[in-house]
Amino acid sequence: MKKLTITAAILLMALLLNAQFEQKMSISLSAGAFKTIGTKTYLPEWASDPDEWEPYQMPNYRPGISINGTLQLNINRHFSLGIDVGYMHIGSWFYDNGENVNCLHYSVYDTIADELLAEGENKLDLTNISIGLVPRYYLYPWEKFSFFIFAGLNLNLTKAEYQDNEWLADQEYGMLDPDDTGPWDPYLEKNTGLGITSGFGAEYDLNDKIGFYLSAGYHYILLDEKNFKTPEQVENFQALFLHAGIRLSFLKSKKL
Repeated sequence: MKKLTITAAILLMALLLNAQFEQKMSISLSAGAFKTIGTKTYLPEWASDPDEWEPYQMPNYRPGISINGTLQLNINRHFSLGIDVGYMHIGSWFYDNGENVNCLHYSVYDTIADELLAEGENKLDLTNISIGLVPRYYLYPWEKFSFFIFAGLNLNLTKAEYQDNEWLADQEYGMLDPDDTGPWDPYLEKNTGLGITSGFGAEYDLNDKIGFYLSAGYHYILLDEKNFKTPEQVENFQALFLHAGIRLSFLKSKKL
């Protein structure tokens, strides 16, 4: 019995040492574009006409930029587990008011002199920072050109900033009501929520240390309904993305 225990311990130690010997680390860096998607309008509670639709916030952002960095632990040649940090930013928002004009567009008139004093657009941007675990599975990893799929869970810090330039113009030209103490922000301002990321890609290995890849996928982030100004505005964040990246491998002691 003692000999059997010693033999089993030696075999277990050999397996652990071999697993450590075969493991490899990688750093993946990628950048690209994304576009929010989803239903663009809702019918507010105050509406008396079925045509009085109002725009949702998230789907009407213009395309933005995104950057991701991932530290990957390659369990074997097919499977890796990554700690992923992501950054997304959109600098503009557009919803057609029916005349190919952004509904954030404004004009300030002097009604007495019938003179246009100022015009422009209010600004609504969005920034999201995420951190999460993203497993990746490679198909045909022994080839220089291979495909992979991925899906993961992440924590997201989302922030939107609304700049009411119309209010600033009214203030400049003395057009504000006497009891107006400041601009009103009708949009979601910040949120902390769980999200998922999934997609697929193709990678070309230049050598055993450097690989280049393209990936496409889908983001979904839960937005807390308490962070919206009215119940009708409640929605979640959805986006499609396309990235190009590089994977740098290190701590490799032999082929997996």
